[in-house]
Amino acid sequence: MIIYLSGLKSDYFEFVSQFKNFGVLASFAKPDLYFEYLNYGFDHILLDSGAYSVSTGKAKINIDKYLEFLISFNVKCGVNLDVIGDGQKSFDNWNYIQSKVDVMPVYHFNTDISFLCKYAEKTNHIGLSPRIKANTDGIKNQLDKILPLYPGYKFHLFGCTSIPILSQYPVYSSDSTSWMNGTRMGWVITRYGNFFLNKQRDIPNDVELFLRETYGLLTKNEYPSEYDFGVAINKVNIHELDFLLCQQEVNHNRSEPISIF
Repeated sequence: MIIYLSGLKSDYFEFVSQFKNFGVLASFAKPDLYFEYLNYGFDHILLDSGAYSVSTGKAKINIDKYLEFLISFNVKCGVNLDVIGDGQKSFDNWNYIQSKVDVMPVYHFNTDISFLCKYAEKTNHIGLSPRIKANTDGIKNQLDKILPLYPGYKFHLFGCTSIPILSQYPVYSSDSTSWMNGTRMGWVITRYGNFFLNKQRDIPNDVELFLRETYGLLTKNEYPSEYDFGVAINKVNIHELDFLLCQQEVNHNRSEPISIF
């Protein structure tokens, strides 16, 4: 299974590239990121058309310019310029682009399943798009209906990297921005545990060095047992850990991000 990370910034290219089966999701609405991913050499790059940005009024995408981009830059894995909520228009757009270059169609759960059947007659690589803010049960119900009908098909699940879902439904690939949710909500995951960010405090340039020098704290795998690690972490002033940070989108007093460790 390939997991595509949406919204990945250059600060994390090196970190993400260490792991297998992770890719990046680019959008034609922000083509500069696609070239950043391409120049860095990611093995898996999925180019989305920007249809969601169009549906929210944040972008206007011309289908011929998108098609020209796909052809000119020999995009290996592109997504149809679907029209969210309009199954027929999405299908028409796919037929138009597909006549020139291969792209992945997208079946939206809120459109008639007949469109999925039409796509499945012509390709085995299909995107599945749940409703915006769809709950877990709703997604599972749809997957229960779809996957048994098309065994062996390469389904991509848009906007969902839920572990309970992916562990139960082994789709070919999926994407989401969930990997950024921790810092969006003020949480950060580190080798020392998960901590809440205090946005009003300065952030040390080297958090790991700070924790070692101030508290003598080691990383979890340096302790003989999880119990010993728990004893050590309990001695740390939790307020001192509040300024752990690993994502630029969190408002803070320093402009430079610190590295993930």
